[in-house]
Amino acid sequence: MTGERFHHALGRGSDWRSCIADCLSRLPQETAAAGRGPGFLYATRPLAGDIGVILTVLREFTGVEHWVGAVGSGVIGCGEEEHDGPALSVMIADLPADDWRLLPTLMRDGDSLDEEVMDWVGPVAPVLGLVHGDPENAALPFVIHDLVDQTEGFLVGGLTADAADASAPLQVAGLPTRGGLSGVLFSGHVPAVVGVSQGCRPLGPWHTVTEAARTAVARLDGARPLDLLCRETGARTREALHRLAGVVGVGVPVEGSDRGDFTVLPLVAIDPKAGWIATGSILRAGDRLRFVRRDADTVEEDMRLMLRRLKDRLRGRQPRGGVYVGCQGRGGTLFGAFPREARLIAEELGPVPLTGFFGSGEISHNRLYSHSGVLTLFL
Repeated sequence: MTGERFHHALGRGSDWRSCIADCLSRLPQETAAAGRGPGFLYATRPLAGDIGVILTVLREFTGVEHWVGAVGSGVIGCGEEEHDGPALSVMIADLPADDWRLLPTLMRDGDSLDEEVMDWVGPVAPVLGLVHGDPENAALPFVIHDLVDQTEGFLVGGLTADAADASAPLQVAGLPTRGGLSGVLFSGHVPAVVGVSQGCRPLGPWHTVTEAARTAVARLDGARPLDLLCRETGARTREALHRLAGVVGVGVPVEGSDRGDFTVLPLVAIDPKAGWIATGSILRAGDRLRFVRRDADTVEEDMRLMLRRLKDRLRGRQPRGGVYVGCQGRGGTLFGAFPREARLIAEELGPVPLTGFFGSGEISHNRLYSHSGVLTLFL
């Protein structure tokens, strides 16, 4: 299936009114006549409390009734990003109504899809789910696995950023929502390709935890973790160790991955005297980990490789639109105000209509990632 490119725009301002005015001014005049939906809506944290009124205005202007999206620490558009101030990024797909269904919020392990949605899934499987999750929901990994099992589908998406207002909606699935997993399911008739960029370079081999106490790792392969860290990074002084903060992390393997994927945990503390390290997450004896390095050059190199692999898979076809979900530890944190990831996508793939956000984690298939970038292209 091929068709016209999706309509998209990124708008900035001082509040929701100026952001949406800027955004709507950038959408083509024919949007209302052409866009059947669904619509994608991503907003920065300052606009979380205004999602409801923003949705109302978008529906009135575009004629698109059904929207999905999330609140992020930043948003992305075609060649541009915004990480600091209020901003909206929207994209309107033009897909037949039979080719997608909204995914209502799933909150707990064992929650099932509506019977109507399951009846739709059967004839159109395998489905692609674009989903957004609440990082505060401890059951989210189980909810993700259940959804994959129920639909036999492939999930992409990410976890929302936090917001100062604990009652503010952080997700959109038809209506503003929060607290669980929500989004939209696309039928197998909608062609798409997905790429994941880890953005980290392993510094050494895998190690086995041989002694641990909650978040502290006391022994790796029977040795002091700090000794292994120094050997693999070349850090020999206290000053050199301090310079590793925010650059070197701990990779733990993603269960079931046949590509050697790993989730990155922060290196939050070290004890120079005892030689232990702490990751901020509970590790146990028998767990495997490796030290990894994440810096701007490594992120850019890995992302370019991912984009070039996607370009090869496109075989000359032009994407109708794309959704990018990046980690808030990348984006503005790593590149500052410069929209590096958006520019990389444009440099490698051309001016693809693009929307998305930067959040607290990324989703690909049935796995949660961190410090990664997930790009979905619709053809």
